[in-house]
Amino acid sequence: MKKKSSLPHFHDFLGISKSKLMNSSLIVFYGMSGSGKSANLCFLANHHQDFKNRSHQWIWTAQKKFKFSSVADEPLVVVDEITSVFQLFEVKKLVKKNSTVAVASHLHPFWFRFSMPRVMLKSFQTDNGDQKLRTYLNRKNISFNTKALNAYIKKYGANYLDLQCILERFPNRNLGEAIQASERLDCIKLKKPNQWIPNTPRLRYE
Repeated sequence: MKKKSSLPHFHDFLGISKSKLMNSSLIVFYGMSGSGKSANLCFLANHHQDFKNRSHQWIWTAQKKFKFSSVADEPLVVVDEITSVFQLFEVKKLVKKNSTVAVASHLHPFWFRFSMPRVMLKSFQTDNGDQKLRTYLNRKNISFNTKALNAYIKKYGANYLDLQCILERFPNRNLGEAIQASERLDCIKLKKPNQWIPNTPRLRYE
């Protein structure tokens, strides 16, 4: 009997599997944290028809300036993730030295086009729309309605991360109930008094 995998199922909400990307020098997945940028990079590098049988180099920037001038002549270089325009200088060098560079970015593709106007660029927005969250909730067998889903997106954006946290906080609840319970919990504030004098409770016995 085949053991069931505990890994989350990849949802190709961007249609990456059907996109022809071989001729793109730079591929940018942009959006908020938790919206699926890294998952799409992983699929691109390991399963996409244009790259799955080719070697790739994965670069973790730790959201800081990075230098990987030694990376060259790779079919695919993956950069996770770009948060500052100052990191674009190194991305530009990577694009010049390698066939294709794929990036997870918090920056809008405008900044890549501005700094590299002649580069063949393909961009995908990961935090747009609600269909991916509907699919996610259905796979988790979590009941929800459009009102609750729209309320979640309005407050947190179309990302998986906050949704996972809310559902882990309050399992076995529908989405609306889980959101309300989570918001009530978030309202609780801890305040440390300047001076605290313990005292024995006063009880009445009859």
